[in-house]
Amino acid sequence: MNESENQIDPIFVSATEVETTANYSTVRSVPVEYHARFGQRRTLIKVGYSCNDHCVFCHTDDVRHSGDAPTREIQRKIDVAKLKGYDMVVFSGGEATMRRDLFKLTFHVKRRGMLLGFITNGRVMSYPDVVSRLLTHNLRYVHLSIHGNERIHNKLTGDRSFEQSYGGLKNLVGKGLDLTVNCVVTSLNLAYLRDLVDLILPFPDVMLKFSACEPKGAALRNVSVVVPPVNEAAAAVKDAIEYGLQHCLTEGPRFAVENFPFCHLGELRSFDDDLLANRLLTMSEVWDRDLVEIDDFNKIKPPACAGCSLSVDCPGFFVEYVHMYGDGEARPQVSNNVTDVPPEVVLGVPKLVGIQGLPFGFRPPEEARVDNHPWYPDAALVTLMTSRCDQACVFCAAPAPNQVSLRFSTIYGVLASLRAMRDRYRSVVLTGGEPSVLTWLPEIFRAAQQYRFSTIQMQSHCGLASNPDVAQQWVDAGLTAVDVPLYGSDAAIHENITRTPFSYARSMRGLDELRKRGVRVVLHTTLFRSNLSNFPAWLNRIADMSPDAAYVQCLSDLGAADLNRQLNPTTDELLLVLRPAFHQNPPPIPFLLADIPESVAPDLSRWMAPVFTPGSAPNVMVLPYSEWLWAFRGRPRKTANLPMAEQERFHVSV
Repeated sequence: MNESENQIDPIFVSATEVETTANYSTVRSVPVEYHARFGQRRTLIKVGYSCNDHCVFCHTDDVRHSGDAPTREIQRKIDVAKLKGYDMVVFSGGEATMRRDLFKLTFHVKRRGMLLGFITNGRVMSYPDVVSRLLTHNLRYVHLSIHGNERIHNKLTGDRSFEQSYGGLKNLVGKGLDLTVNCVVTSLNLAYLRDLVDLILPFPDVMLKFSACEPKGAALRNVSVVVPPVNEAAAAVKDAIEYGLQHCLTEGPRFAVENFPFCHLGELRSFDDDLLANRLLTMSEVWDRDLVEIDDFNKIKPPACAGCSLSVDCPGFFVEYVHMYGDGEARPQVSNNVTDVPPEVVLGVPKLVGIQGLPFGFRPPEEARVDNHPWYPDAALVTLMTSRCDQACVFCAAPAPNQVSLRFSTIYGVLASLRAMRDRYRSVVLTGGEPSVLTWLPEIFRAAQQYRFSTIQMQSHCGLASNPDVAQQWVDAGLTAVDVPLYGSDAAIHENITRTPFSYARSMRGLDELRKRGVRVVLHTTLFRSNLSNFPAWLNRIADMSPDAAYVQCLSDLGAADLNRQLNPTTDELLLVLRPAFHQNPPPIPFLLADIPESVAPDLSRWMAPVFTPGSAPNVMVLPYSEWLWAFRGRPRKTANLPMAEQERFHVSV
């Protein structure tokens, strides 16, 4: 092929983009030194799913015969990558190097002034002429698969492929590439990882990475033979890396791991290396029209991970693995001493910048973790991070968009959580954020109902349910219970907190519409200096409404420290109001008083215990924010059975 004859075809870009391609033909390459100094933005393009290996763990095995992308479609995506400012295009599959148009595609990358990479089995790289030509097309990155010694590798790939893959590696070393050898850890190669280390030791410019096997595609069909227990796989990987570090030369090779829970890696968790660590920011499947942000929807941190100090950076477990085997292998690293925790974490809660630079906690998105609480061991808690709210509560100190990069919840993440938990929990509680602003919320209710969750509860102001059609839609989709905040006995006091006109009337109408349709109701308030004197009237109002349960929380731990000090009453101020209110007018419904230690007010202790017997699986859950945070920050899961003195000691320490 005469490369000089290749001209830019405007068909690959939109009409508005053609003009910007005018100078591409004069660009030949981007200096490597530029990227070494400033870093790269890489995108991954899957060109098809055909492959010359037949790996027993192949996660794309279900689509390997679905056809490959047309040449012009791949070239269009390369153009899109250039126009979006990417520095490198990485081809993957299937096996990208099998394509007849391989050099046409790689030259298109070069002509656009970008660098080239491959995720490959390396077999075609065993031909020196192929490697030489790819190097002229700006090849800079190769992620090559070898899964053991010759016998084991051939067994896993279903072909006599080892000689070619290892030959490809030999042709690539010493070329100044970003070069990784990836080994998928399976039950079949666990005992032979040291053999692979021996094969890689002669190559100091290689990174040898051990990746956990995802129960997907062929691996899911062969799960009992292919996917090892996480603890056994992690132990074998640690042994192999420690062996390699003892025997390698000073300059290498390097070692890495991917998709292993950090609690099983010990000090080797610093070796974690995923797509983002390789600066791959987006990807495109064959069927995608655009470059899509890399996600982790196939992984989850199950309830046993709640409060782990490693949580923020840990990849967690594969969703299917948790669904099949549960979370018994999770080993959360819990500390009640902030100084024992990395600076980016406060007791498992990511620390983000809040008002005036003060730290406050947000939990990761729901696809990363699902929590539960010892009071309700059969209930999964899913916190929805929403990008907006239709109220402006005085205590809510959410960061402005320009203050922090925050990943918001997606329907895919929530569905992944529900799917992983469907056989282990009977109830689910959705909180936030304000869940009702999500347009796909009914889809979540329907999925939870299909997964046979018996209680589907949402914490929300329920103002949208004042529209009877919305209330009916939620109920038809599966909603069974709500937890609604009312900050005062009348509109003036409530809206002084929400700073939203008519929010009280909307919540009251929403409650009426939902209760008429059989939805169970929990009501709660948070006490601030501005509504504290109204608490006796609030108690009377709640008694008249007769919900299924109610609670009052006395600490607002949502905002920055200065804001909390301005809003929150002292314990003495609280007790001056709470004592006479409870003694003169005891609540006639199940009621919880949170955040007041029994030692401070033993006469109120009857309202400080859990509203329902732990494990009784009631039709509603009563979980003040502080009690939820208690579980999230890593309190042992049997805490609810401890004597009250032990519980109050924890309240004080928090």
